[in-house]
Amino acid sequence: VAPYMSQWSDAWTFTTPLGPMLSMPELLSPLPGQGDVYLRPALQWSSCVNATGYELILAMNCDWGNPVLNLSGDDAISADATAYQLTFDLAKNTDYCWKVRGINDITHSPWSDSLSFTTGVTEGAVDEGLPVWVWVIIAMGAVFMVSILVRIMQSRKY
Repeated sequence: VAPYMSQWSDAWTFTTPLGPMLSMPELLSPLPGQGDVYLRPALQWSSCVNATGYELILAMNCDWGNPVLNLSGDDAISADATAYQLTFDLAKNTDYCWKVRGINDITHSPWSDSLSFTTGVTEGAVDEGLPVWVWVIIAMGAVFMVSILVRIMQSRKY
């Protein structure tokens, strides 16, 4: 051993994660604290880098003890989707919390921030279009315009 060098230490081992960690998804819809949400909302979030799927939990309170929906393990959502359309009605005028995390074969991301929303009384996201009274006014206006044009044409002398 050279006079300026010490002895080597004992060898130690450690393990590192494979690849970069998954990013945390951001919840996009329903908006935080949103009220009057349809009873079958579409829950939407941002994608996670390196995710092969997503786990989603929806509960009536944020202690997550008794979830209304728990999509994890074999029920996890495919990475192709960054939204989940509920297939059952939630309770009317009720507060719900939800969160999502990205998963892959090796690890999972941190859970997203949990957000809450309140359902309304509407049965589903049905676009009913304009109310009937608006169409009645439009039709009456059209009939009025046609009658004016007919009178103008009749009053013209050739």
